[in-house]
Amino acid sequence: MKKPNLADYGIAQPKIDAAKASKAKSEDIRNKVLLTLFSIVILAVIIKIYLIEHNILFAILVGFFVGGFIGMFVTMVGTLLWEGIWNSANPEHRDVLKRYKKYETDLREFSAWRQRLLEVFWNNLSGRQFEIELGKIFSQLGYSVEVTPYARDMGVDIVLKKSGTTTLIQCKRSGQPVGVAKARELYGVLQDMKGDKAILACTGGFTQGARDFIAGKPIKLLGLQEIISMQKSLGEDKDDPTTPLSATS
Repeated sequence: MKKPNLADYGIAQPKIDAAKASKAKSEDIRNKVLLTLFSIVILAVIIKIYLIEHNILFAILVGFFVGGFIGMFVTMVGTLLWEGIWNSANPEHRDVLKRYKKYETDLREFSAWRQRLLEVFWNNLSGRQFEIELGKIFSQLGYSVEVTPYARDMGVDIVLKKSGTTTLIQCKRSGQPVGVAKARELYGVLQDMKGDKAILACTGGFTQGARDFIAGKPIKLLGLQEIISMQKSLGEDKDDPTTPLSATS
């Protein structure tokens, strides 16, 4: 699936901006005109009822109800007519906005498809692959990354260093939320290794107990959506679904 591009729809940002500005100006004038017309209708109904009943309170109460109903109908019809007139008078702007709307719809579909693809990618990794791929993302973000030996990690899967700060990461490639026990374990490791910060990364999320435990501690929880957001921040929106990450290359 190819990421939509404005050029594919025969439009450019300057034309979109011009069309939006024209449309917004027209809508502002329309709203002012219809509001004035709405007020006139209500006032006219109140006056008409008063002339018949000679009771100002009755005229106001009934006038607001009846006049408001008539005014809403007039407003709806006026909005449709105004829209039709603007479209007829501005065919180029109308076409640009129509194309842009199609572009936005297709872009949303692409983003949703991309999101599903990335979720499948991360959820299908093995534990070791998860550590390696996450390490690559942090590498692209400017960190010095060390993925620890698989059999002797001492509770730390990745060690990050940047600007004199050491961050320890424990990874859990799981479909289930990580509980408070793992958070406590990581905090103990952080203290033993005298690290500055720690990250508990899990594709399955975290229990409320884990969230409560890390409050006020130098520990960050990194779930699937946060990982994907980090990945997207690197501009990873390639079209090939078999390589969702440049980190996998």
